[in-house]
Amino acid sequence: VLNTGSSASQTSGGVTLSTGASKTSSGSVLISTGSSEGVAGGIRVTAGESSEKRGGDVSILGGRGVAAGGSLELISGAGARGSSGTTVLASGKSASGSSGDLRVETGVSSTEDSGAVAIMSGNADGAAGSVGLMVGSSASGQPGALSLTAGSAAGNFGADGGSVSIQSGRSEGGSTGSVSIFTSA
Repeated sequence: VLNTGSSASQTSGGVTLSTGASKTSSGSVLISTGSSEGVAGGIRVTAGESSEKRGGDVSILGGRGVAAGGSLELISGAGARGSSGTTVLASGKSASGSSGDLRVETGVSSTEDSGAVAIMSGNADGAAGSVGLMVGSSASGQPGALSLTAGSAAGNFGADGGSVSIQSGRSEGGSTGSVSIFTSA
């Protein structure tokens, strides 16, 4: 157990785990649990709760770099004979207020192209997974909306705006997929 002392009236102490600086390559920090023939141990990173104000934040950042910034990967574990693990990105529930937002976006670039966002399921020898975009229902208020909007060519006179393409899947031996747009009954 590695922790700091409690405080009744002030801020408790912090814990810093870091490697030293280096002109060539700084060291890495590895946090892992041991292997097991049964169920391996987990790793949990949790910020503190607050009984009166907001809870603590959890920030995971890749390092800055002059040539390129560091990457951030969230990958579930592989399964040798069964399914791989699940990756869940979700905001917390709220008993009385609004739940938190979930945003997936690339960074802004002032001189070059910004990054792309790709949401896709993996290829498979069997049935490939589906991708669903759905908004929540509401028991008493207004349900959420779903908008697909291409980028504008703001401030770039003569440039075309972005396109929106909806295309069904190809087939080498059967029929191609359908595209259906309809309102609810």
